[in-house]
Amino acid sequence: DGKRLCMHLMFQPYIGKGLISNKLLLGQGLLSRILITYPEPVDVQLWRDPVQWEEDAIDYHTQHILSILNVPPKMREGTLNVLEPKTPCLSSAAKGMYKKFHNVVAIQGGKNKIFSGMKDFSKKAGANAIRLAAILCVIDHKGFPPYGDFKDKREYCSCCLWEREI
Repeated sequence: DGKRLCMHLMFQPYIGKGLISNKLLLGQGLLSRILITYPEPVDVQLWRDPVQWEEDAIDYHTQHILSILNVPPKMREGTLNVLEPKTPCLSSAAKGMYKKFHNVVAIQGGKNKIFSGMKDFSKKAGANAIRLAAILCVIDHKGFPPYGDFKDKREYCSCCLWEREI
């Protein structure tokens, strides 16, 4: 009935390798819905005192996220606990970028390509990218802004969807 769960998990590489090779999770389709990143480990991390603008930025970000979390969720009329979230709309420029991204990833899911062993992932990558872009849009605008608030489609596209190089 349209229900989704979104979560952010962090774990060590040993656990991650076990997760992505788990045949039960793969068979259930769970792994195709996970966006996995694996940053390069840092060799040396020396202490440095924070700079004031960094602390100000963290404070601003914290307050901004709290203000989003304090917005009451929109409920389906006549219910007490059924959410009715807004659906993001894509500008024609964003749709074009989405299609290009989707096709590049789909091609890489072909035989002897980079995602050939992860076909389920490559099939869902475009939808996952759209979800991530929608989350970034909500963070930037405390919701999905109406298209009319932007000067042109490129501005809408760059503010909400793709030019963050996701």
